[in-house]
Amino acid sequence: MIIILSLFELSGSIALVLAAGISWLAMQYWLQGFAYRISTPRWAFLLAGVCNAARR
Repeated sequence: MIIILSLFELSGSIALVLAAGISWLAMQYWLQGFAYRISTPRWAFLLAGVCNAARR
């Protein structure tokens, strides 16, 4: 049972890192078209994912 939970946590962590990177790249690409834009830090996406995972 513990092995299953650790594998689930590992796959969830890998998915979080991949999703944060892809979403950051998509946001950067999308925001380039605007005249007034802000820079989005990478850590904001990871922090949101970690907070979401800790909430469960």
